[in-house]
Amino acid sequence: MATKSKSTATSTLPKVLGDKLSKAISLVEAKKHGEAEVMLQELAKEAAEGRHLGLERTARTYLIVCAAAKPVKGPAPSPEMQAQLHLNRRESKEAIEILDKALKAHSDWAQLHYLKAIAFAQLGDVASTAAALGKAVELNNDTRFVYRLESDFDAFRREPAFVTFET
Repeated sequence: MATKSKSTATSTLPKVLGDKLSKAISLVEAKKHGEAEVMLQELAKEAAEGRHLGLERTARTYLIVCAAAKPVKGPAPSPEMQAQLHLNRRESKEAIEILDKALKAHSDWAQLHYLKAIAFAQLGDVASTAAALGKAVELNNDTRFVYRLESDFDAFRREPAFVTFET
């Protein structure tokens, strides 16, 4: 009867490097990405110098995880963009809050009034929708054409307050 020979393969990875990897992974899992990144960069360098390519690749993979966890830095989204995102999620009240703040600084901005009209339309507020849309059209008559394409206004098109926007 043939028996399998026992494997005598042992790891060539020094225990110190294995321990560093374990600690770095623990830091990643604890969402301490900054600390983990420092440790992983050092570990990747040591692994490359010792020709432990598997360990180096593992360290670099975790470095990618750390980099992906960093918040994206850049300019804050504009009030219009923030409001539009809320409107897309049907979060009308949140959009109105953002638009009211923006309108304090830019009351002559037709786009902000138009978005506010959409928010009120989503809430079913006929009078507020008409008032905001009227202000948007007053500031920029081209808004009338965009209004005609917006499905959020469909429920109001036959209301007396909206007749002027239809012609």
